[in-house]
Amino acid sequence: MDTTREWLKNNQNKILTQYNNLLFNEIWNKYATGNILAWEIENLSFYYHEHELNHINNFKYGLVNFFDLSYEPEIVHFF
Repeated sequence: MDTTREWLKNNQNKILTQYNNLLFNEIWNKYATGNILAWEIENLSFYYHEHELNHINNFKYGLVNFFDLSYEPEIVHFF
């Protein structure tokens, strides 16, 4: 244990800094994941900046503009 105590004493600042960074990163990962847009809607309940889905790939997800849909819905099937 004497060698360990000596090593801890000689490297105290470095070890303390690394430990504090580890604790900070754990808290950050728990509470601060996401981006500013996700934080806005989660905390303010509105988007101050642009909406998160503004730049979504519509073709990839099969999305269309609501106002481009026909007024009369197309019946796909009955059950």
